[in-house]
Amino acid sequence: MSSEKHPVAILVVEDNPINAMVTRLLIQRKGFAVDLAENGKQALELLQKKSYGLVVMDISMPVMDGLEATRRIRSGELPGVDPAIPVVGLTAHNLADEEQKYLGAGMDRVLRKPMDAALLDDVIDRFCAWI
Repeated sequence: MSSEKHPVAILVVEDNPINAMVTRLLIQRKGFAVDLAENGKQALELLQKKSYGLVVMDISMPVMDGLEATRRIRSGELPGVDPAIPVVGLTAHNLADEEQKYLGAGMDRVLRKPMDAALLDDVIDRFCAWI
């Protein structure tokens, strides 16, 4: 567990409260602050209000799914949102069948649920090394 606090937060976008809690705890143990959004629409609103170092986003959510939210982030049309922010997708679907679609929407990496804590650590280290 890291006791070091990082200056930049990570945004977790997940509609399932238990998955959101587990993901938040896994990230917080690395010293990052975490904000939560329940869907892509809420995520876009938060991204316009605050700077994040990474977005960890579920793919299948109500209101706005992770693919549409990622496309909008990448569009560069959202005020105050860095279109190059790393976005890591989370899915319960078979990655072999869907991964290219997720990457094509602009996600930088896709992880399968249930999430492997060590793999999430590696992904955070990779995308947040500059923080």
